[in-house]
Amino acid sequence: RTRRRRARHDPAEGGLSAGACGILIAARDNPAALWAQIEALVECDLPDDDEVVVVDDASGAETQALLARLEGDVAIHRTDRPVGRRAALAGAAKAARAEVCIALASVCRPHPGFVDPLIEAVLAGATLAAPAIETGAGVVHGYRVAGDGSLWPLAAGEGAPDALALDCVAARRGWWLERQPLAAARECHPEVAVAQAVERLAVAAAARVARV
Repeated sequence: RTRRRRARHDPAEGGLSAGACGILIAARDNPAALWAQIEALVECDLPDDDEVVVVDDASGAETQALLARLEGDVAIHRTDRPVGRRAALAGAAKAARAEVCIALASVCRPHPGFVDPLIEAVLAGATLAAPAIETGAGVVHGYRVAGDGSLWPLAAGEGAPDALALDCVAARRGWWLERQPLAAARECHPEVAVAQAVERLAVAAAARVARV
């Protein structure tokens, strides 16, 4: 099996714990990135009641072969035709059972301990929560949006962000099902479009992921 699991709750109690989460991945013809992401999740030693849901957005043979290897270790759903990342994430959220879902972009490699701070931020009232993002240029704690719409990375202690990095984003399941904003790239950065559509953003600095 590809995943090591530990229980966050007493299995005798049944069902999911209040702190369970669904981890959503929209896969589209990038098997190397998907495999690296799954390996990173294995190292996170996720609790037994966390779910990993992969929606295959009509990928080709290589991704299909990888998904066949993952059957039974992650929940896999497939689309008959390409639907795009937004619709694929909505499909993943529909398949998930947890109240809080965390969507991972293909560039995201989570570090151990990334889940619980994000869940706590959402359950405390954040519409969206993101971790600190480790990049080649430093650690990003969200963005300041300049007057011309450009994004300026924030370091720790530089104040509340105007927008979040979208590498890894947590929200209640209903947001993924209904409230993901649509914005053409020519209108603004997707990070800005998302920020404009939500009430409260939070960076859970104790959660860390890497951007590759």
